[in-house]
Amino acid sequence: GALLLAASAAHLSLALSPVEFLRDVIGSTAQFHRRGEGYACRQAVWLLLAALVVGALPLAYARLAERASAAADVAPWGALVASPWNLLAAPVFTMALVALWLALDFLPMPRRLPLCFLCSLVFFSWLRQRLPGLLLNDFRAFARLPNNAVRYFAFVGYFVVVLQAAAASVANGLFVTGGLAALGLGELYCLVVDALLSPPAAFASLVDSELRVRAPGALWKRLYDHSGAWLELSSREAAVIASKVDRRFWALRHVRTLALSDLRLEISADDVDWDALGHAPCAVCGAESEDGRSDSDSD
Repeated sequence: GALLLAASAAHLSLALSPVEFLRDVIGSTAQFHRRGEGYACRQAVWLLLAALVVGALPLAYARLAERASAAADVAPWGALVASPWNLLAAPVFTMALVALWLALDFLPMPRRLPLCFLCSLVFFSWLRQRLPGLLLNDFRAFARLPNNAVRYFAFVGYFVVVLQAAAASVANGLFVTGGLAALGLGELYCLVVDALLSPPAAFASLVDSELRVRAPGALWKRLYDHSGAWLELSSREAAVIASKVDRRFWALRHVRTLALSDLRLEISADDVDWDALGHAPCAVCGAESEDGRSDSDSD
C-alpha cells in the first residue's frame, strides 16, 4: 500500500501546483519566473478583478432574475440576494467552508475518507478542466501568495457564484430556467477567472517542457494529465515517485487504485492499513515538506 499512498499524494500535489512540485519535490532549477517578466505587476490587477467577479456576477444575475420574474410574491430573502448585502456572501461562505474543513481533522481517518474523496472527485471531474491556466500559475513567485490559498478561493468562488445564482432563481420562482442559468453563470465565472489568472504563454510552455523531461517516459507529464481514480504505472515508475515524495505526506487522496503493469498487480485502497496510518493528512492540498524538499533529496 505504500506505493499507492505515495502515488496518490504525488498525483494531487502535482495537479494542484505543478510549479511547486517541480521546484520543491523534483528539484527543478528552471527559472520559471524569468518567463514572466513584467507579469507580477499585472497579476495583482488580475487577482483584484477576479475577486470582483465573485461578488459582481451573482449580484448582477439576481437583479436580472428579479426583473424577469413573473412571480407576484418574491421570497423575503430574495430581496437580500439582490441587494448590495449579497457581496458579503462570498467571504461568509468561504469562512464557513474553512471552518468545516478544519473540523474534519477531528474525525477519524475512515470517516474522513468519503468527504475527502468527494472533494477530490469534484475537483478532478469538474473544476480542473475549467481552470487549467489558473492551476499552471505560480502565485507564490509572482504575487507572494500561497498557491493553494489562491486556488482554494477560486474553487470556493465557483460555488459561491452558482449557489447564489440558484438562490436568486428560487426566490423569484425561476426553477428550471434559473437552474440552467446558474450553471451557465458558473461556466462564465470559470472562463473569466481562468483568463485573468492564466500565466504567460512562455511560462506555461516551460512548465510543460519540465514535466516532460524530468523523468523517463514523461512520467510527471502523464501523472499531471491523469484525472481518474485508477492509475497505471510500471513498478519502476512507482518507485521513482515514492523516492521523491516526502514519506510524511504519503496518504490516500484521489487515486485509490494503482496498477503495476509489469507485475500485473493492482493495489487498491482496501489494502491500506488505516490503523497503522492513524490520522495521516487527507486534505485537498499540495504535499510539501517544511523545507520544500523531499526526504530523498535531503539524504
